[in-house]
Amino acid sequence: MNEDLTEIGVEAKIYGMPPSVGAVRIRSLGTAERVRNGLAKFGTFLGIALVCVFFPIVHLVLVPLSLMLGLHFAAKTMRVRGRIVSGSVPCPECGEPCLLDAKLAQWPMTADCAGCRRHIGIGPVETGKPSPR
Repeated sequence: MNEDLTEIGVEAKIYGMPPSVGAVRIRSLGTAERVRNGLAKFGTFLGIALVCVFFPIVHLVLVPLSLMLGLHFAAKTMRVRGRIVSGSVPCPECGEPCLLDAKLAQWPMTADCAGCRRHIGIGPVETGKPSPR
């Protein structure tokens, strides 16, 4: 297992509120692990396609659709180069820490605040962002 951990800043945004900043630790994924994650995702959609074979008429659409979606999401999953190990970001509205762990580091991501139940958009902190005037 690869134990290359990096810490990056993340920004939580809710419409109409100033963003809050937190940090997450990310473990880099090796090629073999990325391929395994992609194949697992494709296997899920392949299972859905196999179940859809037994439904008359609709299997003409559902089986090809499941296979195409499986290829799409497998490729998308294989492009992810890191997994979040631990981290949190405070909710912009109530300040309650929103824990982020055991997720693939796909940006932007969303989370729900445990305190105020608001939907939060989370992304990496942009370093070269111009200041608002």
